[in-house]
Amino acid sequence: LTKGRADRTLRTMTTLSAQLLDLLAGLPTLRALGREKGPAGRVRELGDDHRRATMSALRVAFLSGSVLEFLATLSVALVAVGIGLRLVVGGMPLEAGIVALILAPEAYLPLRTVGAKFHAAEDGMAAAERAFAILDTASPAAVTPAGGRALDARGRDLVLDGVSVAGRDGYAPHDLDAVCRPGTITVLTGANGAGKSTALLAILGLAEPSSGRVLIGGDEVRGTDAWWSQVAWLPQRPVLLPGTLADNLALTGVDATSPGLVDVCAATGFDEVLDELPDGWDTRVGAGGTGLSLGQRQRLALTRTLASPRPVLLLDEPTAHLDTATEATVLAALRERADRGATVVVVAHRPTLLAAADTVVEVTAR
Repeated sequence: LTKGRADRTLRTMTTLSAQLLDLLAGLPTLRALGREKGPAGRVRELGDDHRRATMSALRVAFLSGSVLEFLATLSVALVAVGIGLRLVVGGMPLEAGIVALILAPEAYLPLRTVGAKFHAAEDGMAAAERAFAILDTASPAAVTPAGGRALDARGRDLVLDGVSVAGRDGYAPHDLDAVCRPGTITVLTGANGAGKSTALLAILGLAEPSSGRVLIGGDEVRGTDAWWSQVAWLPQRPVLLPGTLADNLALTGVDATSPGLVDVCAATGFDEVLDELPDGWDTRVGAGGTGLSLGQRQRLALTRTLASPRPVLLLDEPTAHLDTATEATVLAALRERADRGATVVVVAHRPTLLAAADTVVEVTAR
């Protein structure tokens, strides 16, 4: 019973915290639309569910604790009665009786505390099981196909073989075939909603293809930590973590002393941003890159992607927020990374990116 109550308490608390985080993240948008009070009822319901689950778990804890306390008290009382009867008939010296009477409550102390400790342990076990369930999904140190041979993306073709991903309105992409070779720039283009960004998610393993496969050198790969450690990904909305700019560089295996970083910063225009920051790479940013403008965040994300030593680069509209001059330097940096053997896959609409591609793949939906 206690285990079930602990699981329910953790589940309701997790739901409530996730709802509150989503509400806080979207509060500026809700406020702009005049809907900041809209989720109040739902949050109140979740809070009531959490309160009921918590009180239910506490009720069980108090009841079981009271029973154990009663048993311990009764046991001490029985010991005291036995000592008294022995003292009356002279079967026990007074000194030994007093010592036994003093030690009796200590002997039954574990029985008193087991209730509270057990409930605390069950709460911890429920949280630990949830955490270990996530940790157990971690991959080994290499991407390993079904045959057991470790994969390495360096110098190997990245192949999308008939990849289709189901969506709400059909398949986007549908039956996508592409061969992305090391040393080349492959551009995925197509109409809005065709599934270009989803194709990148399928390569990463973040979207499960409904049909088809993603292959490296003929071996199928899955989305694992080991595969992600070989890929530098630039989404349309880059993720920046709270911490220093150097901490955010480390997400793609780059540090402030990495060779070529200065040239990449010059190509993306991030060197100008660093010149304006008194602490340079030690400048701290908040959640989502708070402290940097939208353009500065995009340049930082682009910098860490282009400077990454990883063999596969996936970029989703990398020059969307850049001026013409900066776009030209970024394209030159992409070409330089491809010339050094990287597999570069870019989602793009702009004619300049299409012109820079070695291979253009049309993505369609159905």
